[in-house]
Amino acid sequence: MSPQFTDDDIGKTVVNANGDDVGIVADVEHGTAHVEPDPGITDTIKAKLGWGGTDEAAYPLQEDAISQVTDDAVHLESDLSGSGGTSGMTDTGSTGTDTGATGTSTGKESGIDDDDELIGDDDDTMGDDEGLTDDDELIGDDDDTMGDDEGLTDDDELIGDDDDTMGDDEGLTDDDELIGDDDDTMGDDEGLTDDDELIGDDDDTMGDDEGLTDDDELIGDDDDTMGDDEGLTDDDELIGDDDDTMGDDEGLTDDDELIGDDDDTMGDDEGLTDDDELIGDDDDTMGDDEGLTDDDELIGDDDDDIV
Repeated sequence: MSPQFTDDDIGKTVVNANGDDVGIVADVEHGTAHVEPDPGITDTIKAKLGWGGTDEAAYPLQEDAISQVTDDAVHLESDLSGSGGTSGMTDTGSTGTDTGATGTSTGKESGIDDDDELIGDDDDTMGDDEGLTDDDELIGDDDDTMGDDEGLTDDDELIGDDDDTMGDDEGLTDDDELIGDDDDTMGDDEGLTDDDELIGDDDDTMGDDEGLTDDDELIGDDDDTMGDDEGLTDDDELIGDDDDTMGDDEGLTDDDELIGDDDDTMGDDEGLTDDDELIGDDDDTMGDDEGLTDDDELIGDDDDDIV
């Protein structure tokens, strides 16, 4: 016997044999339930229920489509091929065994795959939806190879992407073009050293960066020989530098040109006597200073020889 609907059934969910919501009971007229379709159901289901061809807000639910009515839902038969169109009644409607009862209808809705055209659809192959991966065209999609999506790596074009080789993404290193990238050799990035072009980079040889010494061009750099930096002495051109011979710096004596420098011979500095030209210098012979007598030309000079 077909169920007779009452106003108490209004608001109940209508569910197909696969457990999919197909609509909700919106009204009851003369014992017949009128269902407002769920916006997400397919046109195939609508056609099987006799809801196609018109654009109504609610459609009458055919009696032979109903399996059972519970306290909170109306359950439909698994075979809907005989419902819809007209009254939906057949000669064997009471047994529900007319054609299609075997469940082999070509229009069966399995409820497993989403519609390929939906934005949130997981699309693996053209026209198929297994729900395994994200759509390749989505920004947040993990794309390993062209037209394939395994969800293993980030997109190569993303700024935060770790790119090791051209067109491949292993997630091992930073992008070579980033400022904070550690770049050892051209086009390779091992993350071992700083970029050679950075001011704070320690550069030992041209195009190589071992992080051992300061850059030769820096003011505070200790420079021993041209193009080498051992960090042993000050730069020869600095004012406070101790310069013994031209182009060498041992740090033993003061610079010859400084006022406080002790100068014995031209271009040499042993630090033994005062400069010959100073007033307080003790001068014994021309161009020599042993520190034995006062300057001959001074009034207070102690001079044995007749001037």
